[in-house]
Amino acid sequence: MRIANLARVSKSDESQDPNNQLIPLRAEAANLGTLVAEYVDYASGGSSDREQFQQMLKDADARKFDILLVWSLDRLSREGISNTLGYIQRLKRAGVAVKSLQEPWLDTRDD
Repeated sequence: MRIANLARVSKSDESQDPNNQLIPLRAEAANLGTLVAEYVDYASGGSSDREQFQQMLKDADARKFDILLVWSLDRLSREGISNTLGYIQRLKRAGVAVKSLQEPWLDTRDD
């Protein structure tokens, strides 16, 4: 399985380090397959207008990875349930599963 990690922090200062998410994401990726991409945004999750988020969506549409790992659902989006579900459905249509490390119920590999 080809794995991509998505991390997001709101601030690009020392108070929020994306490695707090990336280190456990990398460990999980190693358990699941091969890490092929990492996307890190330093921005609010309240908008999809994030450079790395948009690149992740493009790469998913191009089928560059099979599973997107996130630390938690709010790292994917904080745009509300409808938009967040829309992103999950878009990823699923592209053949990409979503798995959250903090929410075991969010694992679309078996849908």
